[in-house]
Amino acid sequence: MDMVFNIIYTPGTVGYLSFFVWSLLKWTPVSFRLVSNGCLPQEQRYLAKLCRQDARLEYWAIPTKTSLPHGQALNYLQGLSRRDDFCFMDSDIFAVGDFSAEIEPHLAGQAGVFGGMPVWVKAEEEILPGGFQHLTGMFNRTADGRPLGSTFFAVYNNRILTETMQASGIGFEEYGWAEIPAAAQAQLQRLGLAIASYDTGKVLNLLLLANGYGLKNLDLPSLCHIGGTS
Repeated sequence: MDMVFNIIYTPGTVGYLSFFVWSLLKWTPVSFRLVSNGCLPQEQRYLAKLCRQDARLEYWAIPTKTSLPHGQALNYLQGLSRRDDFCFMDSDIFAVGDFSAEIEPHLAGQAGVFGGMPVWVKAEEEILPGGFQHLTGMFNRTADGRPLGSTFFAVYNNRILTETMQASGIGFEEYGWAEIPAAAQAQLQRLGLAIASYDTGKVLNLLLLANGYGLKNLDLPSLCHIGGTS
């Protein structure tokens, strides 16, 4: 599979998490872009050195002196992408099998495919309770089964993603209700999901749903996501 997954590192995490990359390389044929989001100079040097050890690795540094919020970092990377897909995963994920083979049959016809829920999140905790006013990262579906996606592990159709972002003015940022443009608010209201706040990528995913595009959550046994450390 010709995919490049962006893996974003924040200051103080490189020494603990970068060795997970070797498991990703061992089990899959895809490539990985190791991205510094405000990492310390010695961490940036380490990531660059790591990438020189394998042809399927490349190093990027977001041009910032401080760590950007995750949504803004994703916006930056997506804005530079000219690929058919836009892929990313958290840096505290390692592989025990070929996740690319698990996701490949599900990509056709979907605007976004998601996985990698943290190991400590129970299945019932992935469901957004009715009337709950905060759409946090661990909620990946509604009580009636509509997918909400996540930003732990994601593969997007980049053309559809770009068109939706440009048409709506919505990116991967977190949003409070008052920060959302009126047209997007109306779409969220039609979905019955007008609430107080939305975590990274959630509003964008909901707009994809509202526009009739498919989203799919996958259980990926080949991935292990520690959660809360990236």
